[in-house]
Amino acid sequence: MATIINCTACAKTFEVQEQSLEQIRCPQCGAPAIPGLETIWDSLWVGSVLKDGLVAAVDPSDMKAVLRMGRAGLPTGREERQAMAQAAGSGPAIATSVFRSVCSPGADVTAVWYRVAMLGTCDEEGLLSAHKHDGEFTDAVFQVAASFPMKRVEADAEYQGPPFDTEEFLKQVERASAK
Repeated sequence: MATIINCTACAKTFEVQEQSLEQIRCPQCGAPAIPGLETIWDSLWVGSVLKDGLVAAVDPSDMKAVLRMGRAGLPTGREERQAMAQAAGSGPAIATSVFRSVCSPGADVTAVWYRVAMLGTCDEEGLLSAHKHDGEFTDAVFQVAASFPMKRVEADAEYQGPPFDTEEFLKQVERASAK
């Protein structure tokens, strides 16, 4: 996968192939090149977004584990997600390794994090208050959220609420709760 980078020292635009974003140097001036927010954000998603643009389904138990482990520090709002993407040189790598430590082997940690963050967004908007018991989401919430069709947010886009059909999501949670 090719990535377009703009050198901040000499303003040259160049392309890199399959290289760690931390090791990129401008071929013209040799300065370390800093990828833009969109490039960093896209690099976090490699393999986590399917061909149809939807975030990969995950195991509900991985979502529960990540939520339990980092409830207070999970980035749920746009600004927090953007700050996480901007810190990609260290922050997301550290977060990914910490999240991976509580997930099942082979879990798609980015997809797990994203789906948990979307639950946080729904919770902030009061959409899930009826689906909590003692302050915790019910199993039905996790079952549905683990595979419900969700599009990835774009790094520079503004959203009014989560980027998926919250009405249908809540209907499915209701049906799962009734079982």
